[in-house]
Amino acid sequence: MPSPSHLHGCHLPLSFTLLMGLPSSLSSLTVTNCEELESKMEWGLQGLASLTSLKISGLPKLRSLDSLELQLLTSLLKYEISDCQML
Repeated sequence: MPSPSHLHGCHLPLSFTLLMGLPSSLSSLTVTNCEELESKMEWGLQGLASLTSLKISGLPKLRSLDSLELQLLTSLLKYEISDCQML
């Protein structure tokens, strides 16, 4: 079964590493309507070396993103962040 490139409406425990297990060859990722995701969570973006597109939307508890993880996304060409009221 292929790994998802879109996470929608997820209900995860706060200790969950969001992107654990996604292939490093993943080129696009969309995370939407995950109401329990918070800034203190580890996203695991550093393993996604081929990611060129990232969309984050509808995360009302998200206050910040780890800038170091974002800096490691050296292939990222496009990103969109919307409907994250606390960000």
